[in-house]
Amino acid sequence: MSPGPARFVRQLLLGLLAAAATIVTLQSWRGFTVRPDDLVGPALVAAAGLLVTGTALRLLPLPAVVVASLQLAVAGVLVVVLVGGSLPTPGGVAETLDRIRLALEVAQVQPPPVPLDGGGIRALLVVGAVLFLWIADTVAATLRVGPALGLPLLAAFSLPVTILRTGAPWWIFATASLLYVAVLALHEADDLGRWGRRVVARRQGAPHTAGGAASGPPVAGTAVAVTAVGLALVAPLAVPVLDLGLLDRAGLRGGAGSAVVLREPTADLQGDLTRGDDVDLLEITTDDPGAAAPTYLRIGGLNDFDADEQQWRPGGGDERALDEARLQLPEGARSGDPRVTWNIRATDAFSSSWLPTPSNLTDIYADSGWRYRPAGDDFTRDDGRTTAGQSWETTEVLPSFTREDLDAAGRDYPDRLAPFLAVPGVDPRIAELAETIVADATTPADQAAELQAFFRDRDEFRYDLQVSSSSDDSLTEFLFDSRAGYCQHFASAMAVMARELGIPARVAVGFLTPEVVAPGRWELSAHDLHAWPELYFPGIGWVRYEPTPGQRASATPDYSAPDPSGPGATSGTDEPTPTSRPTTTAPTTGPTSAPPSSAAPDDGQEGADDGRGGTGGMRPAVLLVVTGAGVGVVALLALLVAPRRIRERQRRRRRARGVEGAWNELRATLLDHRVPWPPDRSPADTARMLVEDWEAEVADRGQSTGPDARPVPDGAALAPLERLVTRLELARYAPPAVGSVDAPASSGSGASAQDDAAWSDARAFADGRLAGRGGARRARWLPTSVLAGRRERRGGEPGLGAEAPATTAPEVVGGSDEEELARR
Repeated sequence: MSPGPARFVRQLLLGLLAAAATIVTLQSWRGFTVRPDDLVGPALVAAAGLLVTGTALRLLPLPAVVVASLQLAVAGVLVVVLVGGSLPTPGGVAETLDRIRLALEVAQVQPPPVPLDGGGIRALLVVGAVLFLWIADTVAATLRVGPALGLPLLAAFSLPVTILRTGAPWWIFATASLLYVAVLALHEADDLGRWGRRVVARRQGAPHTAGGAASGPPVAGTAVAVTAVGLALVAPLAVPVLDLGLLDRAGLRGGAGSAVVLREPTADLQGDLTRGDDVDLLEITTDDPGAAAPTYLRIGGLNDFDADEQQWRPGGGDERALDEARLQLPEGARSGDPRVTWNIRATDAFSSSWLPTPSNLTDIYADSGWRYRPAGDDFTRDDGRTTAGQSWETTEVLPSFTREDLDAAGRDYPDRLAPFLAVPGVDPRIAELAETIVADATTPADQAAELQAFFRDRDEFRYDLQVSSSSDDSLTEFLFDSRAGYCQHFASAMAVMARELGIPARVAVGFLTPEVVAPGRWELSAHDLHAWPELYFPGIGWVRYEPTPGQRASATPDYSAPDPSGPGATSGTDEPTPTSRPTTTAPTTGPTSAPPSSAAPDDGQEGADDGRGGTGGMRPAVLLVVTGAGVGVVALLALLVAPRRIRERQRRRRRARGVEGAWNELRATLLDHRVPWPPDRSPADTARMLVEDWEAEVADRGQSTGPDARPVPDGAALAPLERLVTRLELARYAPPAVGSVDAPASSGSGASAQDDAAWSDARAFADGRLAGRGGARRARWLPTSVLAGRRERRGGEPGLGAEAPATTAPEVVGGSDEEELARR
């Protein structure tokens, strides 16, 4: 393969590897949305469109800035197709801008992960992906600055670190890094190919070739690059204090699939609920043979409702060191109530700064770095360490109380619970709705039961993990518009409404029912994460309620059943499951291994579009495929036709340059047919080496005789080359001789005759040299001289056709320059 095609292939591979590295890097954005896999298709379509069109544009003799600008226009078309779902018409552009504007609004008010379509952030993520793919293709393939590709890759990696406060899984970093190393290797090989070639010894009698192969990057350099990637992955494990968040250390240490990082319970909950892999997080064991499964394991209590950001937060309050916690018998528990000791171990995949524990603790043995928060009845730490790989032991008391105990508790709340009644900045309609729901209730227990029944009514609410808010008040939208959400929405709404009714309330985040592994041993996974409200009753303490519909939590405690005569006791309400121990009651059929999002929405709304996403069903996908295929076909046709058209234009341009043009055309013709052209030689030396190569080829193939023998380079075949070389040397080195037939003329018919003679000799020698070789169709449609990317200039082609004058008289076929000039 000649240097031209080799360099073209390297540039094509540069674009391909840069696109692959970018797509892999974009997988670090998976935490931004609840359906990250849906972004892979648009990213692949955008990468293919940019790569194909970029390759075609780079074949043209265009400046790099023009190619980059045209590629940016192609990126804009891809954005309209992928986001707007239509061709780049004025209407399609307007629709695309509307969806981008909506996505920006959602990103400002909705914490990640956010749904993609229907008021989601799909448009924003697609625009970001196309932009990074364009930057990568421009930097690596158009500008051919391979090392600079690391900057956009690092920027893409940094986004989830700064916004989500989580790092990318180790496999994403490792794969993208190795692809970046491959880009560097090809970039260095291309640079070496432009600067020079290795000197290759020539065997006696062997034909001259176009030079040795380009020297690639040394093996040692590649080894250093791969070693650096490995150290970047291993170093955070060896240095515990090195926790910058770029990589997911828990996932690297061997977690099952991807790690669950829990630093802010509210913000991280939905992403862990909607993850594709059901990652094992906790293992719980006990020596008590009669113990029931541990349920509703608490991670943290959320005490303050932020009306501006529509989120529950842990809030303030004092903290105590673990050895100073002095856990006492929980309020409402009696000395004779049963107790269970639980041994809990977190897998390496669970990285949480909140310690999961059962409710109503009396004892806990854990790492001394944990601190107890009485306001939330939880344990947290801020020293950089997490639960990953840790074990701890707790003792839980199982208090028993009845609905009558709750009814008798009254409303004599301690002053310390005043913060649990605050609901600043909440829509006043929420209080009105709460009063309407509990209109017939007489006690706080009745009111709480009616609220729970209201949310679990299948005719009123629907459990849906894909829901998102398009307004600044997601709580109001959930209660009065969408009536669809996941556990966090239901728990938040019931806690706010309970406070509006004067009942102290908070939201707890934790786990539902574990999966039984063996007698006395259970496992909790990412899909078991859950949120629920806790209401306070004097003399009893904090009591759990379950407003999330039965699709997620199938059972409710027996003390939470509504009054049969109340408005909540409708046929559409999930029935409570009786239990003697309400604080440890578990859902009997709650999902433990299947993703919650796999459950079909009620009322046949699976896959329904809410109107904000444009066309529904399969139409956007079909349009995407058809448009992508059309762009690919057009780009492929341009890629096939462009080299031939460029070659024809070059031939016409050379025709106007007389003898120099004829010599360059001969070179291009021979290169197109894979005949090596010696670089950086004088015309006479080039002619001699062309003849030697011709003779060696005939000898090697043994075709000097026979019916299909190729022409032998005899005197008649070489005469046109001799005349062409003489005319070229006279045109370059000899002063014009007035009246001389062979001297170049400045104007008139003499110059035209000389040009015609030179072109005739060039064609005659090329016809003889190429007779019987074949490959005419390949030379016509894939001319090597074009793929070499050499820019012609007046006076010859740099490095190939514009040879410098020789310092000594070079040898030519048939004699020296002086002899030839004297003969003429």
